[in-house]
Amino acid sequence: MFFQETETLTGKVIRDTLKDEKGRILVVLNIAYPACAEKKTLHGRLLPGITKSKKKTPLQQNLEPFYERAATEFATFARKELLDKAKANPNGTPPCGAVLRWKMTEESEESLTICMEGKIFDGRESYAIPPDVRRWNKRTGLLSEEKTAKTSS
Repeated sequence: MFFQETETLTGKVIRDTLKDEKGRILVVLNIAYPACAEKKTLHGRLLPGITKSKKKTPLQQNLEPFYERAATEFATFARKELLDKAKANPNGTPPCGAVLRWKMTEESEESLTICMEGKIFDGRESYAIPPDVRRWNKRTGLLSEEKTAKTSS
């Protein structure tokens, strides 16, 4: 058979710009998080527009809701906390913002490693969000017991 199925990582995005009644931008959000897509391939190449719909794999069942929930919770936090700070900032200050993204850093036949990076700007100072690295078992769809965080030098 020419087709071989493989699970590939895709992305979803939450982008939002909150403004006051005068149209001044108060908060900008940009959150990118991973999802799985079951695609058909031919000799290792993705074929555009051909998606196989079937029961979700264990990785899809666990990874997608995990990151979607984390992204939604972060967006809710940022909208509330940063909007309050932005409203308290005097006119003319830059808007508050939050950027958060997860990216695949390593993949093997057995596992998938995803790292989170992000920053928050409160109108005055920028704060890095501590990186978070998670390793997923592709067969079981479960997180491995080890949780590591990258350290910056």
